[in-house]
Amino acid sequence: MLCGAALATFLAINGPYIAALGLKEWIKWVIIFPLRYYPTLPAQTWRSPLDDFRYQTGFIRWICIPFVYLTIPLVYLVFLRVMHRRRRFEPDEPWNQLLLLAITGLALFIAVAPCLSVMRVSCASLPGMVLLAWLLNRWGSRGRVAAGALAALSRQGDGFRAEMLERCLAGRDVVRTFIDRQNRIRWIEPEGAFYGFLHMDGLTDSLEFARSLVKSARVGVAPGSAFGPAGVGHTDSFVRICFAQDPSLLAEGLSRIDKALSTL
Repeated sequence: MLCGAALATFLAINGPYIAALGLKEWIKWVIIFPLRYYPTLPAQTWRSPLDDFRYQTGFIRWICIPFVYLTIPLVYLVFLRVMHRRRRFEPDEPWNQLLLLAITGLALFIAVAPCLSVMRVSCASLPGMVLLAWLLNRWGSRGRVAAGALAALSRQGDGFRAEMLERCLAGRDVVRTFIDRQNRIRWIEPEGAFYGFLHMDGLTDSLEFARSLVKSARVGVAPGSAFGPAGVGHTDSFVRICFAQDPSLLAEGLSRIDKALSTL
């Protein structure tokens, strides 16, 4: 039943796009493009977790990062094993609801797996945290103590979120300063996200521009054509950048983008 509901949901969401694009084009942009594009960026490879560990310090480095990378995938495997062994003997447990959580969490984790980062895995971790609390509660008093200790870490989580917010605001200021000096680049400044959608006068092939940036400037951007119909005057004159970066690295990346755009 759950698999049928999942399939129905998938078809309801993706069916119109498959019908409009055709199955081949849908596979190209939804499956093949992310698998090929993400690994071309230095920060989005299998080494990203190692970079997270190397560049962080203190509590985040020694507690948060190992916890997120190890616990989130492990908790789903543990739950599935517990359900397989105990479902017949404990029929009163809400197994269907818990399985739905596990499927949702696994899907979220698989979606970010090609480009792991502690921030992305954290965003996909909510179903896993619910299952972890349920598993800890099964252990009786020892599990409840562990669950309480986990909840006690929330203040550190607040500190990490505050640190990331400060970094994103600083990055947005860097991009704003850069664009204010430009004649060919403009944007609508985002109010909440840490992505900027930049319109570039004279750009007609955003995918080729993104590829050339990776090869010649070692800078990764997302082509605008990945977010809508291609063509001059549409999304092919845009690129998307992420400014949740170190401000000095971000400024250097924007400078390289400026030099590349000047050749068009």
